[in-house]
Amino acid sequence: MHGHNRVKWNRLSADGLLLSEAMLAKLQNLILNTVCVLVVSVLSAQSQPDLTSVILNEKREKIYVDFSVFAAEATDQIRLEVYYQVYNSTLAFKPADDLFKAEYEINVAVMGKKGKKVTGETQEKTVSVASELKANSTTDFRTSQLNFTLDPGKYEVRFILKDKIANKSYAKEFATDAKKLKDKQPRLSNILFAQAAGTAEGSSDQFTKGNLTVVPSVSHSYGGEDDGRLLFYLEIYPGEEALDKVTVQTLLRLKKGEMVYRDTLTTALDLPVIRQLREISIAEFEPGEYELEVELQGRRSKKLDEEKGSFQIRWTENSLLEHNWDLMIRQIALIADSKELKALEEAKTVEERKKALMEYWASKDPFPETPRNELKMEFYRRISYANENFGYLGRAGWETDRGRVLVRYGAPDQIEDYPFSLSSYPYQEWHYYKGGRYRKFTFVDDNHDGDYRLVYPYDGLWQSPDF
Repeated sequence: MHGHNRVKWNRLSADGLLLSEAMLAKLQNLILNTVCVLVVSVLSAQSQPDLTSVILNEKREKIYVDFSVFAAEATDQIRLEVYYQVYNSTLAFKPADDLFKAEYEINVAVMGKKGKKVTGETQEKTVSVASELKANSTTDFRTSQLNFTLDPGKYEVRFILKDKIANKSYAKEFATDAKKLKDKQPRLSNILFAQAAGTAEGSSDQFTKGNLTVVPSVSHSYGGEDDGRLLFYLEIYPGEEALDKVTVQTLLRLKKGEMVYRDTLTTALDLPVIRQLREISIAEFEPGEYELEVELQGRRSKKLDEEKGSFQIRWTENSLLEHNWDLMIRQIALIADSKELKALEEAKTVEERKKALMEYWASKDPFPETPRNELKMEFYRRISYANENFGYLGRAGWETDRGRVLVRYGAPDQIEDYPFSLSSYPYQEWHYYKGGRYRKFTFVDDNHDGDYRLVYPYDGLWQSPDF
């Protein structure tokens, strides 16, 4: 098969921006089908990998960029807020005295008509951490924002992060159509998805909204072991019409269209800005992609304005414990041994399951001194990524061959893709050579149907590098 239409891809980034989007799009287009029973049984019977070592040696590009539009204070202009979130695992750190230090620059340019720059800002940032472990952390991140006062209208925004130590840049572009918010009838701001919020208590910083402090959730990702709530913020502007109150209707829908939540509340229009900080329990919702819809209604339920936003529920422990226990066990079987699985399978009640699961993950926690279980978070991040990129015809992505390998061993250090030709089947080779023993997995689409199946050796061992 070798030698035909060979395309080499560099290391896969699960959350990268422009620099890895080409690879991500390529993988997303290589759709998978059902995995054969033989391969599943062989994978499950393998000796379990040291997932901890994979986590610590996996350096991923992980930057999120988002924005919201609000009314500017005391003018008819708008305030464009640009948010960004940078993970330690993205940045290059160098020793500095007894610390490890990263240096990067943020540059944001706002372009108006005909690509003419209207405004912009540059920020110099440094990050210091106490250990190499923290420098490589895939869970530690910094969130920040920049604010721009503009006239209502259409804009293009260019975001660039330059890592000064690695001499590497990450770029993102997006468009915004900022509507007039101080109008005749009441209007809604954009929806700001939040990771945390509270009272400002007289202080003022980049995250202050009146008497509130709202820290953006730039990734729009919720769930996990200790986050069973959706938190978001928006503003209502009363307008010039003589309305004394409005109704705010909130809907949550799965991306496939099914409505899972609805509420309505009445709000008095007695202030220049009505600030809405909302919290909705998502503990029982299934993992997946969701749409949040907020509709502003006047008299006789007349629709005045509407805002929408997408978010993701990774997973919630309550939902898995109560409704998806068998699914949880099948997922954990990818990294657990037979004794550990037996202890989980014997748990019957919700309380027994919770206790067994807590003991299992506690035994795997690589850093018990930290408040989060990094291995557990990494495991479910891989499950989510596999589901987003490898699912096919109702089958979850983590159950496919490539999904299982990704969950067990993480992102490959190198991918070689051999597309269709007249003399060979399409196939891919995934190489792992950092932070452990060399492994090579070969996936072949021998039916030309997008179902890339793992071929022997199923553990990826006893092969020589061919690159």
